[in-house]
Amino acid sequence: MKFNEILVKNILNKYIFNETLVGGDSQKYKLPDLYTEDKKLGIEVTACELDVDYYLRELKEECAKVNFNLNKCIQIRNRYEKKAIFAKLKERIGYNSNVENKHIFIIDKDGDKLKNIHINLDVINIGFVPYIFAKMYEIKLKKLHRGNYNGVNEKNLAVSSLLRVKNIESAKLCFYMYELSNSKNYNEYFNKTYLIFRQGIFIFGKDEIEDFIKMSDVEYQELFKKSKIEYENQRNKRIIIDSEIEK
Repeated sequence: MKFNEILVKNILNKYIFNETLVGGDSQKYKLPDLYTEDKKLGIEVTACELDVDYYLRELKEECAKVNFNLNKCIQIRNRYEKKAIFAKLKERIGYNSNVENKHIFIIDKDGDKLKNIHINLDVINIGFVPYIFAKMYEIKLKKLHRGNYNGVNEKNLAVSSLLRVKNIESAKLCFYMYELSNSKNYNEYFNKTYLIFRQGIFIFGKDEIEDFIKMSDVEYQELFKKSKIEYENQRNKRIIIDSEIEK
């Protein structure tokens, strides 16, 4: 399982499903990412996060390795921004390597040290979460219509947006995009859709926001740590199995 799938599983198990969800999708049996053992309910998991959010975390880790030396951090930042994945994004913000506020990742200086590195506000506006939500929702909706999740009776969707803290009004706007997607001519919809962000879980029915379950930052951090341990254990187990097969 991917880390995000493990984290979503642990969040949903704590607040809604009372530890009954297990993980591991199966194309052969048409199972989504999470499901109950009796296969009565399944939940496909996706994320509506900007790719730059993941790279920001990596950037900060790389800068820590060079003790936040400003010149070295600038070199690392510039190297990251050359990735092909950012080509269209750079075009949209008018990228200019010689102008700090035209970078994807903005560096704040403190003498010869890096004070902070953060995502350009123009990039964040382009990657407005409700629009990413709508895109990911429709991708999963198409898979639903192809029968990808027919191994369970009730088919739900969980969309996470957890890397950066977002306000509740921004999260509510996702429901507007959700309604627009559901207004199109589809024959089938997910029974429920869960939007999981740092402040809690919105539960969307087809026509309304059915519920909101609050999650504190302390609770989120505990679930994050639990998920990280579970992910590492899973990865270590896979390494052991692979080494045994090679013998």
